[in-house]
Amino acid sequence: MKPLHLLLPSLLFFAGTAVNADPELSSVELAELPVPGSSIVIGKDKRAYFKEKYAEYKKKNWIELEAEHKSFVESRLEKMTNKTSKKAKNLQKLLKRSHSVLVEQEPSNPPVPGGVGYGVFWDNNSLFWNGKTCVYHDYIVPKTPGGDVTTWLYNTSTNRANLGVEAFMSYYAQNDVKFKVFEWALSGVDPWQLEIPYSDLGDYLINRENADGVVRQQIQVVNCTSGATTNWKNEVWLRNQQESAWDYVYSYDYTTANAAENTYQAGEHYGSWGPIFETFQDHEGSNKVIGVTGTWLLQDGNWQYPTSANSNIRIDDADLNPPVFQVDNARWGVGSTAGEFSNSYIDASEIVAGPGSVNGTSVSADASDASDWILWGGSLNFGNVPAAGDYVIQFDLSTATTGSDNIAMLGLYNRTTNSYTFFKWISLSEFNAINTEQPFRYEVTLDGSENLVPGVYFVNNGQLTVERVTIAEN
Repeated sequence: MKPLHLLLPSLLFFAGTAVNADPELSSVELAELPVPGSSIVIGKDKRAYFKEKYAEYKKKNWIELEAEHKSFVESRLEKMTNKTSKKAKNLQKLLKRSHSVLVEQEPSNPPVPGGVGYGVFWDNNSLFWNGKTCVYHDYIVPKTPGGDVTTWLYNTSTNRANLGVEAFMSYYAQNDVKFKVFEWALSGVDPWQLEIPYSDLGDYLINRENADGVVRQQIQVVNCTSGATTNWKNEVWLRNQQESAWDYVYSYDYTTANAAENTYQAGEHYGSWGPIFETFQDHEGSNKVIGVTGTWLLQDGNWQYPTSANSNIRIDDADLNPPVFQVDNARWGVGSTAGEFSNSYIDASEIVAGPGSVNGTSVSADASDASDWILWGGSLNFGNVPAAGDYVIQFDLSTATTGSDNIAMLGLYNRTTNSYTFFKWISLSEFNAINTEQPFRYEVTLDGSENLVPGVYFVNNGQLTVERVTIAEN
């Protein structure tokens, strides 16, 4: 039996009481967030850290970034119906500033930008707001897109503000995914405010079960715009899965001449789309599954769940339809399941091996138990690898013990070769807190011939609880 929060992820989002874990954050950042749980923990202020990292990254990769940013802006212009609006003119200025070197760097026949392969658009006459609008997304984010992706691909959304941000996942060809922030309040000046490469996203990624019962890698994002009349603030948070808290990664304060410049008005372009699979090429649907497994809007204190009453599904690429799954307009995924395990989720109680005790779906052992395999074999295993490629295995663990001694060995055993495909010793010092579930995640490359058994070997140097083991295509 899987935990309730996994069975019903879209029903358990509440604006809870915020707890400030970083004394440097002001009370403004303790405002309601559309996130899971009755108590919301605000983590670290990472704004300066990621801003500095991005500045360094731009110096080293400016040619690549200019090409990507040019395509993004062209896509936004392509979507706009009013090409003479102030926002359109700002984007046109950005294009003119593009470096001439891009002519040599881009493909000789670039694809027409701006397609919406699949996704959600907010209803033109719904979801209006006055003082605050936030959107929560649980994006499905494999490390690489796989399949036939040869150019840019975005998993993006707006929060229904005209001058909010797009806080989105960006792919190019088969390169690793990146998290980016495009600031519409700076669209005529310097809108590209943040980029976090995959190598720096480790703390924010997690394996979670989707509506179709398959586990996939995800990232949780909150994107808010708040203010009144002429003074506004855009903010972005990422869920730190290792710390079980929301890190503050971006903010920008700005002014407008009047409220209508920012609050969505019927018929306006920006703020009109929810989560979309934005394409720059025709797709055959062979990419890894990409989409969202949770979407909520929180507007002026009121919850808005995307349904056919306030939003609609748009399908521009027929090869992405039907989706792998779709629940209302809040959860959907498109692509191919060819590289996914048929059994990607195992409760610890289903493969309990020896010492320790079963408590619901978890297994616990302490210093009174012998050192031995507490998880091994059992009625369920991951079984045969569906295809050669990259995967991420996750062990959800907790401990009630402090110290530095080894507490367990985590492993993936290959029955085909009778050898370990992966194993890793972990110590008590690797836990961030006691009695708090923490994901231990490891990337593995498989050749497709393996038959895999997950295992946990317990060392009686303290207490250990194993909740579940999952594996996701990456």
